Amino acid sequence: MTQDKPEPSDTHLTGTCDEKTYAMRVKSTPPGMAYIIGSGPTGATCHSCGFWEFDEDNGYYAKSGKKGGGLKPSTCAMYRRLTAGRTGPPVDHINAACKYYEKNLTPPDLYKQAKKINE
Repeated sequence: MTQDKPEPSDTHLTGTCDEKTYAMRVKSTPPGMAYIIGSGPTGATCHSCGFWEFDEDNGYYAKSGKKGGGLKPSTCAMYRRLTAGRTGPPVDHINAACKYYEKNLTPPDLYKQAKKINE
């Protein structure tokens, strides 16, 4: 059974693109992402998607390390939904969003903030 390749101008892609661009997007889509990278809203990333499963307790690199307290990659809840419960590898927050993007109204800070001390 073969699966038909979607036409490059199908509506699942942001705007239209040629076959070369389509192939490049497919090739650059990391494992664990629910769909083709860049197929979501223009300018949106996994960071601001409601399916990107940020873990507040373990979601940042150490502030003193090379990443300076930045966000760690996290898993995608839509990937898990589409693969019957299989958790995929974590994906970076900077990836261009896929077609399943849903805006997260409270995305995590890009860098870990200092804890506030009660006065």
